[in-house]
Amino acid sequence: MSRAVIGSLIFLFIQNAAAANVLAIAANKLNEATSSKMAVKKTVFNAFTEETKSYEGEIQVSHKSLRLDYAKPEKSMILVGETEIWVVNYDAGSANKISQILHVQAKKNKAHQLLLTLLGGDGLMKKFKVLKKTDGVKQSTFNLRPTMTIDEIEKIEVLIDTEKEDIKKITYWDESENKTEYELSEITYNSGKVNQKIFQFKPPKGAKVEELTDTESK
Repeated sequence: MSRAVIGSLIFLFIQNAAAANVLAIAANKLNEATSSKMAVKKTVFNAFTEETKSYEGEIQVSHKSLRLDYAKPEKSMILVGETEIWVVNYDAGSANKISQILHVQAKKNKAHQLLLTLLGGDGLMKKFKVLKKTDGVKQSTFNLRPTMTIDEIEKIEVLIDTEKEDIKKITYWDESENKTEYELSEITYNSGKVNQKIFQFKPPKGAKVEELTDTESK
């Protein structure tokens, strides 16, 4: 066997080994960071109406909290903790005027808490089992199954950029075959002290807060 062929085989072996470990590397980057920040494009496909809705904004996540700030199509904020969720919607005509505040004390894991589990700390490797891995050009797709029950979620896919070793896309399907996709980009990792105010929300004085149960928040 020629030296060139041996060299090519060694290169392919190293390349495949790196691809196999890329999920762990991406998870470790999230775990070692005290917080992370990324741009997000969310796309929701309704299987019944066949309609698609898109949202654009930013995600900030620490090990115990996740904040979603959407700028398009309307301004809204979703703050996700391990046991509660806040949803704040703003008036279409005034970006600073709150039109609705929803609060959920979540006894069961919800879809938004799935994002926190995947992106915050070591949850990606500890709370999910890999069912299947598919390699593509500069990317690998992992079909995952959570080790805990997540309300409504039937199937989960995580797409990893094998060059940057970052999570590129998170996709899940619910029991009605509705598809939700989070496309992530511009990911930055913070190793400094977390600004906890980012992950806190206190309703303005006199504001109406709608308290929802686990069932109502589906």
